[in-house]
Amino acid sequence: DFAGEVIDFVRKASAITSDHYPERLEAMYLVNVPSWFGAIWKVVKPMMDDNTRSKLFVFSKRDKKGFLKALGTKVPQQNIPPEYGGESMPLGQSPEEEFASLM
Repeated sequence: DFAGEVIDFVRKASAITSDHYPERLEAMYLVNVPSWFGAIWKVVKPMMDDNTRSKLFVFSKRDKKGFLKALGTKVPQQNIPPEYGGESMPLGQSPEEEFASLM
């Protein structure tokens, strides 16, 4: 069953990252998660290491203010694209991205 496979995958991925990449994660933001994600998250969350779980932040499409507030604790407002509520240049329009598109 699909939910069981997802849970098994997340459990294995969490174990691998905890065992082989300790303390490498500063923070992870899951943005615009679908409505069904909450049900899976409730099952997966308790299986994760406490330290890793404390660094994961989940936001639905409706919680743009919460996302911007959380992201703002790690990334300056002027470096966040406007698509995510920040003041930086829009995604795909930085000089680096424009140069990369020429290659």
